[in-house]
Amino acid sequence: TLVVDQSSQFGADWRRAEEHTPSILAFDDTPGASFAAAETTATYDDVSFQRILAMVSREGGEQYVIDIVRARSAVSRSYDLPVHFKGQVIETSLPFAYETGSLEPLGKEAGYQHLWRTAESTPVAAGTVSDLSFLINDQFYTLTHVSDQPVKAFLTRLGANDPENNLRNEQAMILRAEDETASFFSVYERHGRYDNDEEVTVFDGGSVAALDIARVGESDVFTLTTTDGRAAYLTIAETPDPQAEHTVNHNEHTLTWTGPIGLHVSWAMQDK
Repeated sequence: TLVVDQSSQFGADWRRAEEHTPSILAFDDTPGASFAAAETTATYDDVSFQRILAMVSREGGEQYVIDIVRARSAVSRSYDLPVHFKGQVIETSLPFAYETGSLEPLGKEAGYQHLWRTAESTPVAAGTVSDLSFLINDQFYTLTHVSDQPVKAFLTRLGANDPENNLRNEQAMILRAEDETASFFSVYERHGRYDNDEEVTVFDGGSVAALDIARVGESDVFTLTTTDGRAAYLTIAETPDPQAEHTVNHNEHTLTWTGPIGLHVSWAMQDK
């Protein structure tokens, strides 16, 4: 989940955390185009963030998992979005510089002291789409990402400052943005296959051609465009009113929805 200023949520006080739950903004369990959205303002002082998770069906029975995180504060903060994966990195478009001689911890406290920094990227400009593909067992996965802020990425591995050497060997990618506000737009997909017995590898990369974040009137529009030219739009209105009706015109499309969140999938020809 989102980490602000490299500090633990609720000050690492689980009893305090038990007193707070996120507010549900919207929920839709329509097969093939479902989503859930929630907001929290208590996790960190003077910081609010929303998270929207959507599952959109693709051809062949696969799905896109769409993950949107929007963070807001009155002052500049550091926002870290970690992505933990139990696989082997295959390729990435991120400009990483890899540590090949020695390793250093990513930080000094709040759990960062236990992460080896194995790679660090140069800053990626706002609006630049990047990707990371990895292999888990016999299946390839690709994460495609964009942010409305410049982002620096880190690859990490658990095990630093561990005198007993018994921490699990787990890795992660951390996306870091620094400003008053930041939006992270991530899409996960499964594709291809790896057959060790038959020595067959099918890997042609992800099917996401572009991701875009745009402000249209009083709403944010997150656009996923596939390699075959189809598009899915996730729209977020500023008002939380579940009965409010909204309409925006974007990329020659008119998008209408009721409530704070709208999901519009062109290939399914359905809007909600």
